[in-house]
Amino acid sequence: MSSALLLAVVTLAAVPRPLSVLEQVAEAIDDAAVAQDWARVVALEERGGQALGAKALVTTSHAHAAATNALAEAKAATERRDALATRRAANRLAAAVVEFYDPLHPTVPTSVMRLDVLLRQLDLASEAGEANGARAALKATTSIWKTLRANAPVHGKTAAATFEHDLGAVRRALDAGDLQATAQAAVMALEGVDGLEKLFGAGTAR
Repeated sequence: MSSALLLAVVTLAAVPRPLSVLEQVAEAIDDAAVAQDWARVVALEERGGQALGAKALVTTSHAHAAATNALAEAKAATERRDALATRRAANRLAAAVVEFYDPLHPTVPTSVMRLDVLLRQLDLASEAGEANGARAALKATTSIWKTLRANAPVHGKTAAATFEHDLGAVRRALDAGDLQATAQAAVMALEGVDGLEKLFGAGTAR
């Protein structure tokens, strides 16, 4: 997910700095785990812990508890040098970040942000050879997209059509039982989410 875009469409005063840091950390941990740059992963996890400890984010909310648990899982996976488990924990951290954003009512709907989380989940399940997990993530993604598509701005036909095409490619690959192709298609669909962020970000606040 494009952190810069998201921050641009939410009133800056309404976004606690630690939340933007936490969002960036979740995305960066995924990238570093792919590269197996464990020193960077450890540093990012430390930074994420500091952000979670900030007064602006210390709450009794489910979001804080979920983020705390996800970060702990990431640290444990990092100690084992388990890249896939680390990436999954980072994605759970990203899901918690979306929960933090819910009450801020950003211009980009949090349902668009959830597409990013679900497609990453689908990608990771496919990479792990877990067809059932991939199907569950696709089902959830499709449900959210159905609602978003109905509310897409008229001027956004191209971005919507592109994402629809990408999601169709994911579905066809999964139906064919080709999990490698499914993972690759999910990554392409993730890029399409950036287009949806720009599309909804150009509209009015929701």
